[in-house]
Amino acid sequence: MLYIYNVGGNIIALVEDKHRPHIHDVRQVSPFDQLIIWRQQDFAVILDIYNFDGSKAAQCGNGLSALAYHLNLERISISIDKTIYHAFSLNRKHWIMMGCAEIKNIDENIYDVRIGNKHIITLNQPYDEKLNKTWEKSHNISHVCTSDQYNISIRTYERGCGRTGSCASASTATCALLKYLNQDLNSWLVYNPSGLIEVIYQQNQFFQSGFPNLIDQLRL
Repeated sequence: MLYIYNVGGNIIALVEDKHRPHIHDVRQVSPFDQLIIWRQQDFAVILDIYNFDGSKAAQCGNGLSALAYHLNLERISISIDKTIYHAFSLNRKHWIMMGCAEIKNIDENIYDVRIGNKHIITLNQPYDEKLNKTWEKSHNISHVCTSDQYNISIRTYERGCGRTGSCASASTATCALLKYLNQDLNSWLVYNPSGLIEVIYQQNQFFQSGFPNLIDQLRL
């Protein structure tokens, strides 16, 4: 069975490894941004994540939220290429521990931020097609449209699937950058074009929570 989740406009296709489909077959039955194939192994859930174009993704924050919601466990350890992420349920929300960020200023108001995936984040910059062409094969590219510290609006071009309704790792990366620039901030609401991501910073770690909605179940 293939489960289709909408997480703030990010469309996640979720399937257990024993029913592993060819990505072409998934494209035939449903649009999606990321395909997540999962299997239980010992005390962790192992994931393979693929973008719509078939390229492999290093991580998918909204996909982790969808999986945590789907499995409906209080706590779960998730392994992606031997990197461990922890998900837990609190106050009827599923939170994903995204870890710490590596941040590098590469130009005026342009930053390379690595948390989950590789991100280029621009601050106070108009949309730049040239920037997209430079980085689109290696990074997600996010433009911070507005920010009043705790409320942020971003637009993201995701590697492997193009413009997306929502990107949780880009939302977290943006908050990590704002934390880096202003150490007083510890919580944010990130408004993506189609949905909201909550991000908090506690004990030197970033956590994010999306809002998964199961929209379809399909047999392959």
